[in-house]
Amino acid sequence: MDFSNPGIVVALIGGIVAVIGTLATLVGAMTKTGADRRTAQEIRLDARMDAALAAQDRRIAEQDARIADQDKTIDGLKQVLDRKLATVGRILRQIRDQWTGDPHGPNIDPADIAELEEVFPPEWIRRGQPTL
Repeated sequence: MDFSNPGIVVALIGGIVAVIGTLATLVGAMTKTGADRRTAQEIRLDARMDAALAAQDRRIAEQDARIADQDKTIDGLKQVLDRKLATVGRILRQIRDQWTGDPHGPNIDPADIAELEEVFPPEWIRRGQPTL
């Protein structure tokens, strides 16, 4: 090889530059492909996370609605229990006020007894006018 000929030197330098350019293009393309792949994975991951968060938001909203319904139910039960407790208090006061040693027991208001689902014997239910 005769490096004294400028045409050969230029051809060799051009070939080397072409090989280096091809390698640089190949490395750049591979790097870009890797970056594109990572970007695509990140986009898919973001989409999955968004879907999971949306599903979780729906579940939370459904749970909030169920809790609100349960709160209403509990409030209704509390009112019923408060009313029953007041009824028990009235019955106990009636028993205290009316107990005279009558063998049939005290004279209790039938509505109060019904409120407590008939837990007292039938002979204790008011039989007419209360005795005071």
